[in-house]
Amino acid sequence: MLRRNGEFVVNELFQEAPADRAGMRIGDVLVKIGEKKLDGNKLDMGDVRQLLRWEKSSTIAIQIRRPGEGNIELSVMRDRIKVDNVPY
Repeated sequence: MLRRNGEFVVNELFQEAPADRAGMRIGDVLVKIGEKKLDGNKLDMGDVRQLLRWEKSSTIAIQIRRPGEGNIELSVMRDRIKVDNVPY
């Protein structure tokens, strides 16, 4: 995720991670996590990460804005994200 013009934009997804399974795409803009509207002028990346992290297997509603499609509500089941190391 990156912050661009006061908005939080998805710039990377991990295959089979919670966001991928929920249908999130690169380029989606996070609008709301749970009941918290995201204002990039008042929140930083750490704040957004804290909103996303919670108890494994709990579900959170995330509203995104997708270019060309408008706002979409996704239901994301939280889980550990496993990222494999690149072998040398």
